[in-house]
Amino acid sequence: MKISEERIKWVLRDYEGVLKYCDARYANYRRSYICEKQELQNFVLPKIDFEPRSSSGGDKRDLSDLYESWTERQKKFQKELINLMFEVEKEREEIHRIWLCFQMLPKKEYEILQKLYVDHRPYKEVELDSGISHRAFERIRKHAVELIQKAYESKWKKEKLLVYAKNEKEHR
Repeated sequence: MKISEERIKWVLRDYEGVLKYCDARYANYRRSYICEKQELQNFVLPKIDFEPRSSSGGDKRDLSDLYESWTERQKKFQKELINLMFEVEKEREEIHRIWLCFQMLPKKEYEILQKLYVDHRPYKEVELDSGISHRAFERIRKHAVELIQKAYESKWKKEKLLVYAKNEKEHR
């Protein structure tokens, strides 16, 4: 489970917006799935005999062939929608995990990333406010991102991350 610095910045810059985006995508896929499922259930043909028949030509097609191919396409589309819904759910979990890992940062690292990415303050302004050299500031910023990456890539469960983040928040 590798996570890039750009992905971390993206989540920190607009955590709630990113979650809303995921929720909207999930809702759209869900609506499409429900519509397709209803359409499949509502597809009615006049009494069709689905019993296999042998035909001498072998290439004759009737309404039952149409119905079967249509239902296969619908089922395939539904499976694709379900897979997309799982992907969105996985992405949402990733976003939560990144945010929890951010909450776990020590005070100095947390404040720098908070001001830069969450509060959207200019880099130079945050650097000057910190009162440390450019090199030290950049080292702390990079270290904070690395801490998030390490925590994200760890085998810690979400519950453990949450407890650790809560404890760190109390110390700030």
